Amino acid sequence: MQEEIIIKILLELPLEYQSAMRNKLREILNDYEIQPKTKALAVNSNMDKFIMLYLATRRLDGLSEKTLREYSYKLNNFCSWVPLNIEDVTTMDIRKFLAQYRQERGLKNSSLDALQTVIKTFFNWLETEDYIQKSPGRKLKSEKRTRKSLSSEQLEILRSDGCKDLRDRAVLEMFFSTGGRVSEIQQIDIDRINWNENSISVIGKGNKERTMYFSDRAKVHIMRYISERGNSKEKALFISSIQPHRRIAIKSLQKIINNIGINAGFEISVFPHLLRHTMATLGYKAGLELPIIQELLGHESPQTTQIYAELDKESVKEAHRRHMDI
Repeated sequence: MQEEIIIKILLELPLEYQSAMRNKLREILNDYEIQPKTKALAVNSNMDKFIMLYLATRRLDGLSEKTLREYSYKLNNFCSWVPLNIEDVTTMDIRKFLAQYRQERGLKNSSLDALQTVIKTFFNWLETEDYIQKSPGRKLKSEKRTRKSLSSEQLEILRSDGCKDLRDRAVLEMFFSTGGRVSEIQQIDIDRINWNENSISVIGKGNKERTMYFSDRAKVHIMRYISERGNSKEKALFISSIQPHRRIAIKSLQKIINNIGINAGFEISVFPHLLRHTMATLGYKAGLELPIIQELLGHESPQTTQIYAELDKESVKEAHRRHMDI
């Protein structure tokens, strides 16, 4: 087996290098026992077929091709590492895979949690569709993370110290005011804006149309930015600052928000989704009910919105002072 590997490598090299490379490879491989990879389990595994069926189902649900590619990559990695039939996979199999994958790839907690969620959702779907009796993913526990939010004071600092031009301010106000996702903000066309109702029609997550709303404050800064743009014929609201002034890229929008935080002197990273969380958190503290926040953010499930009801200790302390000081 060792010589087969050496020969295959040498065939890719010029003749004059083959002799020296042969000796070096023998020296290196001499410390290892090489066995052909067994494919018996992989051949008998039915998991790959169910992965394809699952992805086809999620495509019909409206998931984007980018998300489907990510799911496919993660699930097929799992299938390669755990080449078992779906009904034979146990919770321990998944845990061992996650532990080994994390060690070899050096994954952060957030990345590992995202991988675990994809696998767990896949097996829960198999159970729901009656392909397996019980999902091995149900015993998997995700690390509970508190969603970060800016305070109202920090938001004002971003507005006053972070924005260097009209586009910066318009972008900041649009993200915070609507609570929109970066993909939704990037796709906004001027002719899709209803100036009378302060609303915008966009295609949201799952390829579903939804309406976002913006404040009068945001309206003022957006109109100022459009006026500064002059006679640009580009239909997109936010455009690049250099010729030929086309629709701005998602990465450029993310960079604008990040630079606003840097300009304001923030030590923490400022990014579009942070502004989305800030809109929801400050809105909840100001009296917005969870069903309204759910609609504004475009969440399908109320459970996704429920996290904004987790008040911090300062809010609890203030509520107690107002209502129990009797």
